[in-house]
Amino acid sequence: MTQELGPIDITDNPQLRALAEEVRATGKARTLVRDQETVAVLTPAPVPHRKRGKSGDGVSFLRSLVGIGTDREGATDVSSNKYKYLAEAYLPKKEV
Repeated sequence: MTQELGPIDITDNPQLRALAEEVRATGKARTLVRDQETVAVLTPAPVPHRKRGKSGDGVSFLRSLVGIGTDREGATDVSSNKYKYLAEAYLPKKEV
């Protein structure tokens, strides 16, 4: 099992910094060679994924519905009456 060594600060090394920026920008690995022998492979760091989930306002699931019910000709019954349907869905029901 290999043990990963600590990070190397490349702030003061313009050649390494330029190479690292190139790898980050292209997203492609670069092979470092010495005397026609591969010494190391510089690969881009994984991109951190943003957390998905609740937006905090309680209606994030409604945003995923935007555009549903529309067709090529324009608005349909659902999109033109969205506020009415939302009110019916969330307001307390009146008993008769």
